[in-house]
Amino acid sequence: SRLASPSAAVKDAALERFSWRDEPPQWLREGEDYAGSPMAALASVGAASASQLRSLEFDALAVAPEDLVRMVPMIFDDTGCTSRCHVDHEVLRNWTWAARRLYRDNPYHNWFHGFATFQACYYQLHASDLHARLRYLDVFGLFLAALCHDLDHPGVTNSFLVQCEGELALRYNDVSVLENHHASLACELLRKDESA
Repeated sequence: SRLASPSAAVKDAALERFSWRDEPPQWLREGEDYAGSPMAALASVGAASASQLRSLEFDALAVAPEDLVRMVPMIFDDTGCTSRCHVDHEVLRNWTWAARRLYRDNPYHNWFHGFATFQACYYQLHASDLHARLRYLDVFGLFLAALCHDLDHPGVTNSFLVQCEGELALRYNDVSVLENHHASLACELLRKDESA
């Protein structure tokens, strides 16, 4: 596996209190969409702006799925989670693509919904004082959970799966069937070499 055990210094950095940088990264500064960034590409077609990403005005449905995938590492970078938790950018990029592939193409519980939940958490961190109570590791875990919270959702309810004695209902003994399934897939994804 490419994931090594973290050193004491790495663990200490991840457990530090979360704080916003004094100055946002170049890609997020108001009106500064630098060439080559996903934000510049999005702004050129009017799908989103950097400032919208930190607001409730951001519309994930207006953005191509692959561009949403490219935004995930940018948000992790902006919060300092990649540096403080010592996450390799290639590993994060591969993991994000793997998570995207696990979302089904159904009307609601799809990749757009997963990303919208992730972006809403990012917005809440920025708009409230919630961040003052969290460590970098907490923020990292929050983002992972938000992005993976509906992996492989079949588009039906727990009750439906239990009533029809579906495979997932049997696997999880009719208890929080979909929630257990999403959590299990998220953990599998974190352990797989191909997503790391």
